[in-house]
Amino acid sequence: MSRITTYANSPSPQLLEKIGATNLTLADAVAEIVANSFDAALDGEPVVVEVTVDGEEICVVDSGAGMSEDVLVEAVKLGVDMADVVKKPPGAKGRFGLGMNTACASIGRWSAVYTRPLGAHSEFRVVFDLAEWERRPNVPEAWTIDIEELDLPTDGPLGDREHGTAVVVKKLRQQEPLAGAVLAKLGEAFKPHLQQGDSILVNGVAATPHNYDFVANSKVPIDIAFGPAHEFQITGWVAIDKQTHNDGDYGFNIYRHGQLVQTWCQEWFAAHLMTSRIIGEVNMDFIGAAIFSQGLQQSDLRRQASAEMKEFLKPVVMASRELSRGSNFRSPDRARQIIDELHDALGLESPERQPSTARTMPSPRDPRTAGRTASTDHRKGGGANTGTRYTTKVRRETVQEVFTQEHRYRSRWAAITAIAAESGMAPETLRRWVRRAGARPASGDQGLSGGGARVTELEREVRQLRRDIETLKASGAFTKAEKLRPGEADRRR
Repeated sequence: MSRITTYANSPSPQLLEKIGATNLTLADAVAEIVANSFDAALDGEPVVVEVTVDGEEICVVDSGAGMSEDVLVEAVKLGVDMADVVKKPPGAKGRFGLGMNTACASIGRWSAVYTRPLGAHSEFRVVFDLAEWERRPNVPEAWTIDIEELDLPTDGPLGDREHGTAVVVKKLRQQEPLAGAVLAKLGEAFKPHLQQGDSILVNGVAATPHNYDFVANSKVPIDIAFGPAHEFQITGWVAIDKQTHNDGDYGFNIYRHGQLVQTWCQEWFAAHLMTSRIIGEVNMDFIGAAIFSQGLQQSDLRRQASAEMKEFLKPVVMASRELSRGSNFRSPDRARQIIDELHDALGLESPERQPSTARTMPSPRDPRTAGRTASTDHRKGGGANTGTRYTTKVRRETVQEVFTQEHRYRSRWAAITAIAAESGMAPETLRRWVRRAGARPASGDQGLSGGGARVTELEREVRQLRRDIETLKASGAFTKAEKLRPGEADRRR
């Protein structure tokens, strides 16, 4: 015989004190509270958030829609997803009540939420005193809160606002809170909101995003799509700073739905003084935010995104290393050449490169070059043909060559690099085509053997010879040899 007994499994009231002992900094905790303000924005109205930081209290007041009494009750519950309570805007950030309570408890041991819904004639207030919660008995009935309704006008933090919410935290854990750190954090954390017209004030000073000083033309866009149907997208930018950083402030700031969720991520390249010039921002809305919005949840999707970023950043890492080597950075010509090579590797047009007058005429018999027109860059060090435009047929056949020839190389990337060089295109361009093509072709098309493999190899050699001939023609050497008397060219070799 067996017996099953059901018991209440409610947490201890002391939990509120314990969740306050997190590793959230003051700036991070304030940012978590501010995130809820943007979720409460009224349609068509910019959000204004005013933050006050002093030795006695931290206060966050917004111009959002406010909350009704019923919504407030749910908003302060631990772990409640507010998307199940009210209609949240796309990309909502402050979704969990646990984040709000944790943020307040990590700042101080007393907090209150004041909220005034749009069109109401009163406001609501709820208070959390952690000392009082610690004295509560460990029973389910201990988890109760009191909502106080206050008639307008009041002398509370909302003042004469028609609507909005205020969060006040007292009995601070940090004796001398630094307003400057909060100002800097909010300027970066909500950069997209600030750029679209919302505003945040800290002790009356407007939060603004940080301004960088990059190497000229080194800022390049990031636009990566991956997944079975290319449904996941990474957007943003990366650039190379004029100075190296030994303070750790380099790498990528990662945003999710307009909120900074991870600062200075360096997991996509080997962190080193020579790569400390790399600065960037990316948006990864498709990855769930970890609790407290600090960092992103580790998952297979996150690992796939990391693999994509590592591959994309290879030429950026190389450029950062080259600029940091010797006197390269102090040589304008060498620095410009390094940035040109970066654009080449990414398949981008370099803004400063002078257009070349020489043209390489494609051979109509070459199935790969027949569909494109390429400009040849004769600057020192060579480079890829960034002005090239490729037809669908050329793309398909070049990708097919990667699939059929990669077994001859140590890796797919090695095959892409070699075939791209032979085809006069940037490796990154070809890599993207291969990625978009998805899986390998059917097994019957893979790794030809016997006579079929030999035919493929001979065809490839013929294409290479044709490309060599076109290169000689473009340089004039071939024309000179044609003008010699029969047999004289051989005697002069």
